[in-house]
Amino acid sequence: MRIAFIVTGPNYLQKDDRFPHIGIGYMISILEEKGHHCFYLDTSFDSLEALDAFAPDVVGVSVTSAAFNETMKIAKTINRELAAEIILGGPHVSIALGDVLNEPFVDYAIYGEGEITLSELVEALEASSTESLSSIRGLIFRQNGKIVTNPPRPWIDHLDSLPYPAYHHFQKYPYARHPLLTNRGCPHRCVYCSINKIWGRKVRSRAPENIVKEVEYLLHNWGKKPFMILDDTFNINIQRCKEFCRILIRRGLNIQWSCWSFRADNVDKELAELMKKSGCSYVSVGIESVNPEVLKRIKKGETIEDITRGIKFLQNAGIAVHGNFMIGNPGDTLETVRESVEYAKKLKLIDFDFYQALPYPGTELWDYVEEEGEFLNRDYTKYSHFSDVPVFETDSFSLEERKQALVLSERAKRLNRIRRRIQRICSVSGIKRIAKRFVKRLLAWLRS
Repeated sequence: MRIAFIVTGPNYLQKDDRFPHIGIGYMISILEEKGHHCFYLDTSFDSLEALDAFAPDVVGVSVTSAAFNETMKIAKTINRELAAEIILGGPHVSIALGDVLNEPFVDYAIYGEGEITLSELVEALEASSTESLSSIRGLIFRQNGKIVTNPPRPWIDHLDSLPYPAYHHFQKYPYARHPLLTNRGCPHRCVYCSINKIWGRKVRSRAPENIVKEVEYLLHNWGKKPFMILDDTFNINIQRCKEFCRILIRRGLNIQWSCWSFRADNVDKELAELMKKSGCSYVSVGIESVNPEVLKRIKKGETIEDITRGIKFLQNAGIAVHGNFMIGNPGDTLETVRESVEYAKKLKLIDFDFYQALPYPGTELWDYVEEEGEFLNRDYTKYSHFSDVPVFETDSFSLEERKQALVLSERAKRLNRIRRRIQRICSVSGIKRIAKRFVKRLLAWLRS
């Protein structure tokens, strides 16, 4: 069959900061191994007109909750212009389940891990075997006018058995980084997080040797770019991380890599130094709050002392740390946010962000708002971490106070960026750059 995949987001990233959709890459690899023809289209760079020449039988669309409405417009356009089955996948489907088939132009949806489910669905469609749909785990479809949600598919235990993502489909776009996914699942129970619905709580990790072989494959075939590890928590297993770093060092690959999500309480001096030596330049750490009661109520499972110690290990090793904080979790008030802002200002972070705590169905945060707060907007497809409009309030943290907290944190973030910029300018290299630019302009003026 001819299968096209559409990537629609995230829309908050600049073009030069985007990276390939690695989940789709895995699915394409499996489908191509079975002889199907696949096409990858990123709407950040291409228009839907690129689909016309490919003439797909099936179009798969990955969707997040924040991009759901935008994605539905694209799916509706495809349905109108192409005679193709439309399949939805991605994080939003695992949260919304059968609700995503309320739109008549969506034919199927896949929740949980999609590789095997999609492969079985494509085989059923190719054979026109609609009677077999009910046996495909992880599938949502219509039967006699009713939406049917099949039982969930068991998680893939052995991730090393999966082929590498179809990186050859990514080369037509100017992605600046190579993505890596080294584990799936998260054992932690943070009240605001819905990742357990997408990947489950059981952690399944790739072997360090397998990951490094993928790094070598990418370097050999697709050139030297910075690597970005996209795990929900890269360093769940500290010994696995150390071995990964040691292999990179032994192979002398001389790469630059960074980590999307890093747990600050699970790093020691040795790991930080190995990470730096192996090429790690940057990690993003979820701090959320410095208030002990807030950390306890959100079930973060770490103390601010643990977090601070881990960040210091990273910074002392020469790794830049980005801090992520949240506004509005259980126990949060305007005063606790002020505490977190002051902490962020003192910690010498390369940068930091304060995001709204957004409740999603099935999370404890959603239940908390139902029981102790008031929704100002229940439509979670319109939520955005980057919005300055709160979506709920509580007696202890009113709407107006939440707005004040957002303004306070944004001001602190801007001042931190100005401070960092001044530091760079005032550094020896910064002064040299300014002097060089001045001399260049002076010579140009003299010549004129």
